[in-house]
Amino acid sequence: MIKHLIFACCGLLIAMTAFSSSAETKKQIAITFDDAPRASTFQKANERTKLLIKNLKKVNAPAAMFFATGKHLTADNAKNLELYAKAGHFIANHSNKHLWYRNTNTEDYQRDFLNAHDKLKNFPNFKPFFRYPYLDEGRTEAKVNAMSRFLADHNYTNGYVTIDNYDWYLDSLFQKAKLADKTIDEDALKKFYVSTLVDASEFFNDIALEYLGYSPKHVLLLHDNDLAAYYIDDLILALREKGWDIISPIDAYSDPIARKIPSTLFTGQGRVAALARDNGAQPNLLVHYAEDEAYLLQQFETLVAANKQCQIEQLGFLKGQWEYRSNKNIFSEHWTISKDGLQALGKVINLQTGKTLSKETIKLTRRNNQVIYSALPQQNPKVTHFSLASCHNNRYAFINKEHDFPQLIVYQYQAPESGKRERLKVDVHNLNGKGFTLNYRRLNDRR
Repeated sequence: MIKHLIFACCGLLIAMTAFSSSAETKKQIAITFDDAPRASTFQKANERTKLLIKNLKKVNAPAAMFFATGKHLTADNAKNLELYAKAGHFIANHSNKHLWYRNTNTEDYQRDFLNAHDKLKNFPNFKPFFRYPYLDEGRTEAKVNAMSRFLADHNYTNGYVTIDNYDWYLDSLFQKAKLADKTIDEDALKKFYVSTLVDASEFFNDIALEYLGYSPKHVLLLHDNDLAAYYIDDLILALREKGWDIISPIDAYSDPIARKIPSTLFTGQGRVAALARDNGAQPNLLVHYAEDEAYLLQQFETLVAANKQCQIEQLGFLKGQWEYRSNKNIFSEHWTISKDGLQALGKVINLQTGKTLSKETIKLTRRNNQVIYSALPQQNPKVTHFSLASCHNNRYAFINKEHDFPQLIVYQYQAPESGKRERLKVDVHNLNGKGFTLNYRRLNDRR
């Protein structure tokens, strides 16, 4: 998120310079969905299709584009794709078997494309756009050029994206949580889904401003899934609130960026990121948290999928003395058993002077069938309470969404290996990921 803020600042300065003749730089974005028509998951396929159409209409969104995969076109699913088309949305080609070009020879890949074309060409509102599965346009110049010529020969246009994200992964986490009969905080899920995609849109627009010099007509990658059906209206409203105009994909693909073919052979994050690489951007600065599975999993488990079976006894490993040394200070937590749970004295001590800079009392108790983490810093007369939101694989996440900082405290216990002492990783963050980490090691036995 810090990286996102840096890009935002840089993007703003460039926008002011490059577009000084206009009062405001327009932000425009088209909505597209991959892997249509999807089979039934937690939602039945037909119900999902109708809900997605309804929610797009509710916010007066222009036509979206559904990139269909031929293998999904069973008799029932084909009817759902027809519903999208009859509602005025565009149908396009996303291959037949969803092959990964880097793992497939060109002839087989082109044959697969043609199989999908034959299945899709007679659908109402079909448009000859092709979106490469996995956004992989080829990892050699020969394969890139061969497929580019092939598309042109068949009067097709590359259905690239400019805003990449892992909305598909968020939906997979949702599906797994439902199968595991976990309790889902639907309001938290909606906010997490919407904020993640809005942040990704802002992030890639900032990259475009910095490395391309303008804000192109963007194309947002989404998937035909349950979360999109539930929250597409909230997402569009949130984008508009951030100053985005929702436009037709046909309009978006008329942007000059459509004719700027990247020279990089990695296009898996979309066209803006690829062109930014061509213009000198460091690859690690082009990755948004919306493309980070580990981060998304952590946030999902913490914010959305509450585990009601968390017990305070599971945190008994904390008992004892823990210490972390930075370049300047010693951080320590000394945990003991109390009559109503666990408690600790936390200290920060200056390494050079030995002076105690701060103290904090921490308590773990159970209230109303919840494990509560209570923190009372020496300099603050008010106790702040955090609820245990998830406990999985020795990871315990405490959350208070209303607190200014921190909003999230995560204890990750690491068992000793090869004679090393036990470790305790403590992440202290806000929900946007901004914060710090303390890597404690145990100083003594559990006493």
